[in-house]
Amino acid sequence: MPTYDALQYDPPAPMASVSLREINGREAVSDVILLLDTGADITLLPRKAVERLGVKPVSGAEYELLGFNGTKTMSQAVELDMFFLKRAFRGRYLITDAEHGVLGRDILAAVVILLNGPGKEWSEHHYRNLITTTELYLPDSCPLLITSRSNPRTVTYGTYPFSLDRL
Repeated sequence: MPTYDALQYDPPAPMASVSLREINGREAVSDVILLLDTGADITLLPRKAVERLGVKPVSGAEYELLGFNGTKTMSQAVELDMFFLKRAFRGRYLITDAEHGVLGRDILAAVVILLNGPGKEWSEHHYRNLITTTELYLPDSCPLLITSRSNPRTVTYGTYPFSLDRL
């Protein structure tokens, strides 16, 4: 199960391992570590991983990045295939000089991920399973509003954890 990095981040942050491949290529670089960042618009790949693959930046394509603290930097881009959660994402990704990259909403918006901060792990969930298998951790007797397509209702439970598949 994918884990969180508690050594470089406080609080610990969810990390993913992806593989990269040149478009229509055969060689791949695996175990490229990226921070799962729902606040990032785009995905940034570590320069070292891109160089190991041998992919050259797109000529004449530089992008200005605006950090959360207002700093501006310029970044080159590469076009390649990225493999994450058994899916291939073909696209243009920006390059960072950081040790690990950032998996942004350009990719995260295509998957459903459950973050388990207390357990320092995350997992992929399929939409059809979210209503029936997701465990929720709430205080005793915490009212929970459960909305279904046909009948919204409020349910109160006295103990936790409980699973929505008991409803």
